[in-house]
Amino acid sequence: MYITIDGQVTIHDRGVKKAVLKAVSEDGYALRFATEELKADKDVVLTAVAQNGYVLAYASAELRADKDVVLAAVAQYGRALEYASIILKGDMVVVREAVKNDGRALKYASVKAQADKSVALVAVVQFGRLLKFVSPNLRVYKADYKKVVLAAVAQDGSALEYASDDLRDDKEVALAALSQSAGARHFISEELQADKDVLIAAAAALTRDWR
Repeated sequence: MYITIDGQVTIHDRGVKKAVLKAVSEDGYALRFATEELKADKDVVLTAVAQNGYVLAYASAELRADKDVVLAAVAQYGRALEYASIILKGDMVVVREAVKNDGRALKYASVKAQADKSVALVAVVQFGRLLKFVSPNLRVYKADYKKVVLAAVAQDGSALEYASDDLRDDKEVALAALSQSAGARHFISEELQADKDVLIAAAAALTRDWR
């Protein structure tokens, strides 16, 4: 078991809870080398994921379904959501904590969670192209979906690639995307590309981005 941060391994200690607790408090990755029994010990795993959320991957299946453990993990490393149980990937408290830490956690959330406006907004303001992982189910709520798309293209104009066809044909959205990236022009509907204001905005974007 790791007993020092420099990677020293003492096999004798890998099943000794006190030694393992000390190790994972200093380097959560040490959980990888613990016995299966200690990978299923809540005290040990909580200590480990608080130090390095990624190591949720090495916890027992039972603890990857434990809300306390998963919350601690995603608060430290949002993308640890990937290793949570299916049920917790759809738990809104867990998902919100995960995307708050790292918007890219949206990729691992349930379809239901990916369709939540508040979750989607938190994610796309960090990385606009995460619009790709926003559930199409949100499109039913047109006003909410448009807010999410506008937030996404404001962060990265090329996120327009993942918008619905009707919003790629929406002038407000197109202009917002062009104000962030000239590359957004490739994803605007053909009809809207002929619009005078859009043409002017595209030309301005090209000039700006080429400077």
